[in-house]
Amino acid sequence: EKVLNGTPVSLSTFSFVVDSGSPISFETDGSNNILVIPGAAYSITETNPGASYNVAYSAGCNGTLDYGQTATCTITNTEYGKLTIIKNANPSGSQSFDFTTAGTGLSDFSLLDNDDVFGSNTKIFSNLLPGTYSVTENTLYGWDLNNVTCSDGSLNTSINLSAGEDITCTFTNLMRGVIGGHKYN
Repeated sequence: EKVLNGTPVSLSTFSFVVDSGSPISFETDGSNNILVIPGAAYSITETNPGASYNVAYSAGCNGTLDYGQTATCTITNTEYGKLTIIKNANPSGSQSFDFTTAGTGLSDFSLLDNDDVFGSNTKIFSNLLPGTYSVTENTLYGWDLNNVTCSDGSLNTSINLSAGEDITCTFTNLMRGVIGGHKYN
C-alpha cells in the first residue's frame, strides 16, 4: 500500500522492489498484491522516491510469511516543507538580530537587517517534516519588534507546517529614536 502526504502526484509514478528485484510500479490506487515464497525472508523497498520525500516503512515491509499468512506493507512518502525567515529593519545598517527556534530541523541563527550590502537578511530551513515550529527574535536594546507576519497566518511561536508547505515569516524592527541635549548654566 502506498500513502502520499503532500502535493498530489499520481501514485503510479512511484515504484518498489521485492528482494532487490526489478522495479514494480504502484497501481493507481496505491495498492498492489504481491506473492512471496512461504518460509523465505522478504524485503520491500521503494526505488528512488526523490529527495523531496521522507520515506517510512511499516513492519509488514519485511519478514517471513508461512502458507496462508498475509501482511500489509505500507510505504509512506511525506513531502518535506520549507520555512523561510526574513529580517527587515528600519533604518538599514549592519545590525545583527539573533533568533531562537524550536522544532526538529531548526537551529538558532542570526540575521543582518534588510540591507544586502552588509549580509543576508534571509534564513531558509528545508527538508522539514510536518509539525509545529517556533521562531522568536531575541530582544535587542534600541530596537522594537513592531511586526511579525507568517504567510499562512500562523503565529511565529506556533507555525503549523503541513506536508509540502512553504511558509515565509517576516520580522520587522524599528530603531528607537535618541534625544540628546546639553544643560547650560
